[in-house]
Amino acid sequence: MSLIPLVCILGPTGIGKSKFALEFARFNRGEIISADSRQIYKGLNIGTATPDENELKSVPHHLINSLDPDKEYGLAHFLEMAESKILEILDRGNLPVVVGGTSQYVFALINNWNVPKVAPDKEFRKQLEEKAKTDGPLSIYEDLVAKDPKAAEAIDYRNIRRVIRALEIQKHQPEHVAGIAEDNNIRAASVAFTTSREDLYKLIDRRVDKMISNGWVGEVQKLIDNGYDASLPSMSSIGYAEIIEHLQSDSKLEDVIKKIKTKTHKLARNQYVWLRKADWVSWFESSNEGHNQAHQYLNQQLKLHASKG
Repeated sequence: MSLIPLVCILGPTGIGKSKFALEFARFNRGEIISADSRQIYKGLNIGTATPDENELKSVPHHLINSLDPDKEYGLAHFLEMAESKILEILDRGNLPVVVGGTSQYVFALINNWNVPKVAPDKEFRKQLEEKAKTDGPLSIYEDLVAKDPKAAEAIDYRNIRRVIRALEIQKHQPEHVAGIAEDNNIRAASVAFTTSREDLYKLIDRRVDKMISNGWVGEVQKLIDNGYDASLPSMSSIGYAEIIEHLQSDSKLEDVIKKIKTKTHKLARNQYVWLRKADWVSWFESSNEGHNQAHQYLNQQLKLHASKG
């Protein structure tokens, strides 16, 4: 089987991944696949920074605005859908460009992770959520360390949702071995963008302000009116729970905005920690010069892969 060419664009939230992806895809017959666990949902466009209508028209996009907010969507779903889209894009003679988003999704796709398909166990999840709330997140993380230490190594103990999911898999599929399956023939050229922490925080703050001015509060109100609430995984992105609390209390919007910015700064720091583990990613400055260098690097890598294919 011939090698499958793929471009992956990574970086912390707010760094400008989507902008670069659009530029690159336009010049390289690219089609963009979103590796974002929240952009897949309808009605969350503002708070998840989904590309706008003009951007979606300028380059084909996939795995965006595809599911209702109450539908399940996780790593196994992404891999199945993304792999299908990659083959469709290649059949059209175009280049798949994956933009994350959720870095774990990109890691799993490139490295062909062996991901189990275990249905959600709501009662089990509820029990663990209560335990984490009462005894702290370390209490359930220690359970995971004891039962599946390899899975625990890849998860931050503070990420309660992921710890619970790993325990859920261990309960229903204890024979599952996390890790890499056979080679899937994907040969990815991957770049990530960076900037100083101060500049990144400024980018994040400006983006949050723009989201608010673009009607983020109204977007959340519409979701509530349609029967969706903060308990849904789709609504777990930073900002939705905070805005819901604002709408249902007398909290000041300025305080909510400040809280969203602070939480997003922390998210960006954690994303850097995760991304720095990837020795297959080449880093570039988030600047015009950095974008030009990344363009050149990706084109060189694609030619190299083509010569080996």
